[in-house]
Amino acid sequence: MLKKANLIKDFFIVTSMISMVLYLGLFGILPKKIYFSYYFKYIWAVFYVVNGPFLLYYLLVKNNEFEEKVNFYKNLLVKFAKKNFGVIASKFVGAVYSFTEAVVVVLFIQRFFIGHFMVPTPSMVPEIVPGDHFIVDMVTSKFIEPSRGRVYIFDSTVSVHSRQDRWCKRLMGLPGDELKIENDSLYVNGNLVEDRRYTQGNMDRVWKVPKKGDKLSLQGALFEYMGEIKDLQEMRELQLRTIDDVEVVNRGKFILNGEETGPILDKDVYLDLVNNEEIELEEDFLFFLGDNTEGSHDSRYVGFINRSRIEGGLIFRIWPLNRVGF
Repeated sequence: MLKKANLIKDFFIVTSMISMVLYLGLFGILPKKIYFSYYFKYIWAVFYVVNGPFLLYYLLVKNNEFEEKVNFYKNLLVKFAKKNFGVIASKFVGAVYSFTEAVVVVLFIQRFFIGHFMVPTPSMVPEIVPGDHFIVDMVTSKFIEPSRGRVYIFDSTVSVHSRQDRWCKRLMGLPGDELKIENDSLYVNGNLVEDRRYTQGNMDRVWKVPKKGDKLSLQGALFEYMGEIKDLQEMRELQLRTIDDVEVVNRGKFILNGEETGPILDKDVYLDLVNNEEIELEEDFLFFLGDNTEGSHDSRYVGFINRSRIEGGLIFRIWPLNRVGF
């Protein structure tokens, strides 16, 4: 019975570690359209519900027992290296293994449960300023619908020209909402939002936030190939196949269910728009604004953000010390 219990523990520890390595390893390798898909969300839900708590329990409560398992495999590798390559090689393997163990534990906690984010720009002043460090909830947003007014961290490689990794903005528009900025005021579904002053930016009309199942098309977009064009057919194929080497001269009009709205410059969606006359959206989208709208590059410029790109929500400021708190 005891042997069976140990086998079960070993199974959960190993599968938890494998799940984590796959998650971290596949991130950036798999296309985000697949990685953030509906089905992947439930695969990771299984990890959170079953493997994640089990591994956390062994890391935090049964640390000695977990360490024994880790050291067992470490000693196997060290002995193998010593036998086949000598003492120096075995010491090197041991050091690399220990370093990797520490990094994996930190990455595990930050990726799946509690993350850390340092604010790089003044787009959220005065409440959040450059250099502020926050603890980020990496769990809730994966399974619960995001809430208007909360500040989220999201993958910002949303635009064909985006170069930053992550942005910190306030969620102001949910799927299906209608938004308009007029006379420095923001209106959501016709209701005035009185929190702060909002500058219009590129919002010259009412924008409806796209939701899953909506029909979207792109009309009147112009492209310019960056490089030598050998023949006309090559140019046509480039425009249809990729936008990596194509400059968008004129974005054109984004038509949502027959009405013009704001842009979606998400690479995955934009490629489909270039390839087809009309597509059916597979994901919900959101509208984010910086509190400092005069100095924020947000949804007014890069368009709506795919729901699946949210990484987590800010929950607690940990630095600077004189501003620690919510």
